Amino acid sequence: MPLRCPVCKADNETGPGCRRCKADLGMLFALEDRRSGLLAETAQAFEKDCHQQALEFAREADQLRSNEETRCWLALLNLIAENYEEAWAAYQSTGQHG
Repeated sequence: MPLRCPVCKADNETGPGCRRCKADLGMLFALEDRRSGLLAETAQAFEKDCHQQALEFAREADQLRSNEETRCWLALLNLIAENYEEAWAAYQSTGQHG
């Protein structure tokens, strides 16, 4: 996923330096790598029926950067955990409810 430089707003596929202004984006790329790892861990925990652990991974990924993927995980995992209010809020924020 391209990262947008906070300095010049250029999209960057690779780092650590911005392709346009050469700002150091290493920390942003590291955060995105961490988030991707958390989403992979979410899926693995879900497949192993470790739903509470999957929910914790999904929450952490969502805190790093919230998007439709993390909100869908949160909706599903909160529903399984019977956290209906949180599941509904996450579901509504996905925009998939029509």
